[in-house]
Amino acid sequence: MRWINKSNPPNSLQLYKKQVGAIYKDIDSNVKDDLEKTLLEEQDNLCAYCQQKINQNNMQVEHHCEQSICNGTNGQPDRRLDYTNLLAVCQGKSGTDLHCDSKKATDEVRKYLPMEILPTIKEHIATIIYSGSGKLSSSNSEFQEEIENVLNLNLDYLKSLRKERWNGIFKFSMNAKKKINTKKMQRLLEKEIDKKSAFTGMFEYMLDRYSK
Repeated sequence: MRWINKSNPPNSLQLYKKQVGAIYKDIDSNVKDDLEKTLLEEQDNLCAYCQQKINQNNMQVEHHCEQSICNGTNGQPDRRLDYTNLLAVCQGKSGTDLHCDSKKATDEVRKYLPMEILPTIKEHIATIIYSGSGKLSSSNSEFQEEIENVLNLNLDYLKSLRKERWNGIFKFSMNAKKKINTKKMQRLLEKEIDKKSAFTGMFEYMLDRYSK
């Protein structure tokens, strides 16, 4: 994960919300198109959770607080059309495994909802830890439980991808004496971050920890 700086919602969404009886499931196609483009732009075309590259063809709009919970009933606010509650996420499928919003939508994780960890809160992202094994964790025990059980961000498929990118940075940061050249590592990491590569959040973590 990485911090997402929420921008202003698209005007079309603001206008749609003013319509009598406006609900998310009936959102106009042009409004949804504007919404998807705005979310992708502010997230650098990266899934809000696993940080894989996404586009309009393979993304879905995620309600951080689920529509079944934050729907204006039982004392809960109605956040179904609240832009601050909306994120762009991947389709969350890897073979028979589910992750991100697709995992979050399964019956077995309902006991953990509504989820607390939120990429738009800097303090939440500050708890995130990456390791050379590809594991993603949090120093906050509640967040850690959600990472594992709600989002399934440490399934083998994702850990393998992160481990490969992590090891690649270290490999190409070696000097002739097989020692880490921190300046070279910094350049490599900054290049990946500038490119908005997959797992940019991990590269930002590595830049802060290893190359300064």
